[in-house]
Amino acid sequence: MYSPWLNTLDNGIRSLFWESPFTRIATVQCFFPGGKRLESPKNAGISQLIAHQLLLDHHDFLEELGSAITVEVEADYFVISGKCLGEDLGELLTFLGNLLPRIHFNSHTLAKVKTEFIDRINEQQYNPFHCAYEQLQPLIYGNHPYGLDAWGTIASLDLLQIEDLQQHYDRFLSPRHLTVAITANSAPDRVGALVESAFGHWSSVVAGPILEHQAADFRSGIEHHPGKERKLG
Repeated sequence: MYSPWLNTLDNGIRSLFWESPFTRIATVQCFFPGGKRLESPKNAGISQLIAHQLLLDHHDFLEELGSAITVEVEADYFVISGKCLGEDLGELLTFLGNLLPRIHFNSHTLAKVKTEFIDRINEQQYNPFHCAYEQLQPLIYGNHPYGLDAWGTIASLDLLQIEDLQQHYDRFLSPRHLTVAITANSAPDRVGALVESAFGHWSSVVAGPILEHQAADFRSGIEHHPGKERKLG
């Protein structure tokens, strides 16, 4: 793998570019640190609500562009990924550069996604594996957010409103937290200019310290009892 080209815009956005001369497909990944570890029992599921609303509100345009967009929420990060033909890289970056600074959530879509999540939570209660895992997580992670269900709870979903999603988004999914990773068969100077054109105008809405990656700090409730060493054979 080639070493990436690194560039930092004036608004704090970092871009990493890997030149891939043997492919027609370009990939773009927008990484924000945080993910599930930024949640609490009161707002559990908020990251997944944001992710699903992003896709629902812009599904028609994505089909027209011919790009495959996914939004993933992991324990430590939130990522929006896209793929397109190399010649359409500029259009994909422009779409993401216009989308991310202008996210505004609406009550109709939020109600629809909440209903889907609650149905999913209710169905999981009939899954023995999920029920066992649900009991195991607090033993492993204690009160750390890693132990929360990614889809939230019926109680937390009921509490979450449009204002909560907007505040969470503006605070944590901001340009100073964004790293854009790109792979394409293109010249670094061209990609750098495309990133600057697409994202250079985005400024942070909420002031405050930059979110850094931190190692998880939790105390497991499971006791380890080492047994006698056994040799195979």
